[in-house]
Amino acid sequence: MVSLIEELDAREAAARVRVEKLEAEIAKLTSRLVGEREVWSRLRVMRETVVEVLAESSGQDAAETAPVREPVAPKTQVEPEVRAVGAVMVTHWREGHTTDVVPPTHWAAGDVTLTERKEG
Repeated sequence: MVSLIEELDAREAAARVRVEKLEAEIAKLTSRLVGEREVWSRLRVMRETVVEVLAESSGQDAAETAPVREPVAPKTQVEPEVRAVGAVMVTHWREGHTTDVVPPTHWAAGDVTLTERKEG
């Protein structure tokens, strides 16, 4: 029969594995989100630039050639930068980890500088 402590240890280990998997998924999604925000931003700037160029080439005011419709807004609220959901979790240190596992918000706390991160 398994002791209570052994059962708790097993459950704790399983929960830790689930948490680490979720943290990895969040990191991947956050990275994708940053990339998509950059694409979205570039497209908005491109649209504004095209409107300005067309206005200048036709001799019209940019306001006259600008589309009447408003830019398409996202269906969900998009906040600038990275949105934290709950607390920022830091993975447990393991042999072979680099400073990439440390969130930028924790660099100063752990004396992990940007230079060390790039060299690591």
